[in-house]
Amino acid sequence: MAHCNFQLRGKEADADEDFVKNLSKSLKTECFVKKFDTEKEKGLTGESIQMVARRLRFGFFEDLLLKHNFSGVIVGSTINDQLETILLNLTKGTGISGLTAMSPKNKNVIRPFITSTKEEVLGYLKQLKEPFRIDNSNLENKYQRNLIRNKVVPELL
Repeated sequence: MAHCNFQLRGKEADADEDFVKNLSKSLKTECFVKKFDTEKEKGLTGESIQMVARRLRFGFFEDLLLKHNFSGVIVGSTINDQLETILLNLTKGTGISGLTAMSPKNKNVIRPFITSTKEEVLGYLKQLKEPFRIDNSNLENKYQRNLIRNKVVPELL
């Protein structure tokens, strides 16, 4: 398991990290955690906070793949994320590549839930009585992706 703590949500981010560490222990799997000073990195690069976090996250995954000779990384992207990405790309003006968004497998990144809705995945976890956490910052509309996530996507799915 791998987890990034971008230190953007205070105690909630720390609770997410603890959740992943505890889940890893209960599943008897190795857990890799990295804390980032995301705000500082944003100040250095001028990128949006979302782009900084994405770059740091996938850089961390790539480092783990190389260091431990892992063959791939599985991420939890759903069809909701796919639709959000396509709509976000459209708002920024995109070509064909931006309309295709995320593939189920791209090099060493595997997305097994890309054809399932977020609601289906959460419903399945609830049915199994498996614990999960929700990032409450996704409910705020201060970022363009969240606005699309919370206002546009529910109308389309």
